[in-house]
Amino acid sequence: MLTEEKIYKIVLLIIVGYPLLFAAAYLAEKALAKRYNRHTARLIRRSIVFIGIGILSIDILREVDLKLTALLGSAGIAGMALSFALKTSVSNIISGLFISIELPFAVGDFIEIDNYKGTILSFDLLSIKICSPENNFIRIPNEQLLKNNVINHSKYPTKRLSIPIQFPYDQCHDPVYQLVEEVLKTNKFCLKEPPARVKFSAFADSAISCDINVWVNSNEYSQAKKSIASDLHQAFIKAGIEMPFPHQSLTNQGKDGVLRVEVHSGSRNEGVQQKEEA
Repeated sequence: MLTEEKIYKIVLLIIVGYPLLFAAAYLAEKALAKRYNRHTARLIRRSIVFIGIGILSIDILREVDLKLTALLGSAGIAGMALSFALKTSVSNIISGLFISIELPFAVGDFIEIDNYKGTILSFDLLSIKICSPENNFIRIPNEQLLKNNVINHSKYPTKRLSIPIQFPYDQCHDPVYQLVEEVLKTNKFCLKEPPARVKFSAFADSAISCDINVWVNSNEYSQAKKSIASDLHQAFIKAGIEMPFPHQSLTNQGKDGVLRVEVHSGSRNEGVQQKEEA
């Protein structure tokens, strides 16, 4: 039976208990955010809220003289029936706890997993939410994050940018290398340390291939790539260095020294045959 004292206690739990719970969780998140990253602090805040709501709700049910034994018995039977269905959810929760301890990324980082990439919007108990460069909302379960390789493009303040270039075989190496180094020195996105490097890559089919490795700020990666590529192109044009394209050479090894070329136009039955002296 509900007495005046029990009613007073129930009202006190609802009016004071729940607001104090949310306030304590908020203060805990602020304190933990100074020591850990934001998504770990947010995860702990939500855990405090869920546990606190459960404790306060049980106290309220006790005050209204609800028999919890029968309720818990029914909940146990239902829990056994739902245990198989909740297997994935439990796995995601445990994976989220391990990820929060390892701290491989934080809210606001740009990550890549499998074929998905984007900026992390939130990190919850079951999944993370990211926004792709195409402005698509993507939800990735925590279990998938724990099982697969994750690339965090925002973990470090600087990144190495690699740009492949080619120049023709009739061009000497040293002038090309010097021109590239001058371009990199004057580009505003290139960092002085670590120094940029131009490395020989391979003798390709139609050109000599090289790789340019330069360090830039992570948050300027896209702008730096575009700027450096544009500066290199303009410098090659001014220096008269052609950008080679794939081509093939025909060699005539016939005994008569005549190269026969047959060009067909119009219908298949019509043709024009040209003879050129090799």
